[in-house]
Amino acid sequence: MTERECEFNYYIVKGSGSFTVNGIVIPCSKGDLVVIPPGNTFTYSGKLKMLLINTPHFRKEQEDVSGQMAGL
Repeated sequence: MTERECEFNYYIVKGSGSFTVNGIVIPCSKGDLVVIPPGNTFTYSGKLKMLLINTPHFRKEQEDVSGQMAGL
């Protein structure tokens, strides 16, 4: 997915896995903080329990889940 306006901050509470940000795989595990600035395409996988904090407020219409930034 690509989030056009929000910064996503994922705190890994439990487990391990990885984030793929703009094609780069980033391993993560309990205690890590993964910060995804606006405009980056990312996915995550693994067995993860996470806390997500985003700013500004998230709205569904801000994201593109097709891999293409809609309207740009």
